[in-house]
Amino acid sequence: MKNKKMMVLAALAVFLILGIHATQKLFSGGQTTGANDSGATAHVDHPMNMPAAPGEGTGHEAPGPAAAVKEYYTCPMHPFVRKDKPGACPICGMTLVKKTVESGTGGSESLAGRRVVVSAAKQVLANVATSEAVKMPLVHDIRSAGTVEYAESNLRSISIRYPARIEKLYLTYTGERVRKGDPVADVYSPEAISAQKEYLLARESYNQARDEAAAISEDARNLLGHARDKLRLWGFTDGQIAGLDTTKQVREVVTFYSPVDGIVTQKNVQPQQYHEAGDDLYDIA
Repeated sequence: MKNKKMMVLAALAVFLILGIHATQKLFSGGQTTGANDSGATAHVDHPMNMPAAPGEGTGHEAPGPAAAVKEYYTCPMHPFVRKDKPGACPICGMTLVKKTVESGTGGSESLAGRRVVVSAAKQVLANVATSEAVKMPLVHDIRSAGTVEYAESNLRSISIRYPARIEKLYLTYTGERVRKGDPVADVYSPEAISAQKEYLLARESYNQARDEAAAISEDARNLLGHARDKLRLWGFTDGQIAGLDTTKQVREVVTFYSPVDGIVTQKNVQPQQYHEAGDDLYDIA
């Protein structure tokens, strides 16, 4: 009986030694091989003992550097005022407001640090609305009362060029359109009658002096030219001057014609009125 117990204990000891030896080989740093031709032995590293590459075999990325938080106090009205502790703005006296800025690697401010973040409750209190920035035409209709005026560069006047009494008007109301060469008024003027007589006398003198000496003929021609220029300056048309040449008759009532195109904006004349030279009869735009 005693011999059996000894045999059992010896067997248990053998199994225990074999188990320990197998465990050591399993977790050892390498294994031995047989001798090569030179009698040296080779050592092979176990894969479990090889250093893992960054990000391989660990199941997660290596954590990056934590973002630094920078706090300072600034004035809402003067953002360039920055202080490290609470206080009042040296410019306007307002209480400084605490601001927090997140900085990345190297201390530079991140994108989040350059944004103004307002909570939903503060947005409601401040009546702040946000929308996505899009490219679109900017159109805003404004309704307002105003007065339409004529462009000053387009304003003209029809004025009488010699003293005269108005016998008849061809433009009778404001807003009427007139074109260059349209009749404006029939006028009676002793000065205009005298100018026509001077022209007819100068014409007759020139006709008589054409066969005379050259000097006399030239003087008559100049006199006729001056009389013709006077009529033109007073508003007589080439057709009216040609009528004097043909009929040799002075017209007591002379028709005055418009020198411009436009619309009557102001009527300053009435029939049977007497006007001096330079008086504006109509304002035209």
